[in-house]
Amino acid sequence: MLAHAIEAGKELIEVKKGLPHGEFQKWCEGNLAFSNRHVRNYMRLAKSETRCRFDPEVSIRAALEAIEEKRPTSTPALDQDTASRILMLSRMAHGGNEHEEIVAQEMLDKLAGRFGMTGEEAQAELLIFSHLTSQSQVISR
Repeated sequence: MLAHAIEAGKELIEVKKGLPHGEFQKWCEGNLAFSNRHVRNYMRLAKSETRCRFDPEVSIRAALEAIEEKRPTSTPALDQDTASRILMLSRMAHGGNEHEEIVAQEMLDKLAGRFGMTGEEAQAELLIFSHLTSQSQVISR
């Protein structure tokens, strides 16, 4: 079962790479019979396969727990400069020519990795942070 989940995750990663930005979730909803949570978990397993060796008999849940244990427990907080760099790389990863997009995505993933995140997770964190910041500014007025 775990091997199938990892293979599914690899295929999902390839599908995502081939779709325009923001279209993957719609594709999943239209083409898959399982939840977005399963999609994320399968992709996490596939991405972690290079740094974790799983016993084929272990459950998917146990493998996901092992991944969480391998994540850094203490990561530095994002500062304003790093947040700005992540935003810039994010824009470049979705708005340049093919080569620029690939290079920017690699740089984004590397930068986010220093904070225990993938590039996508870092982008999501910044969106949440900017949303909360804009709400708190409205409340304080």
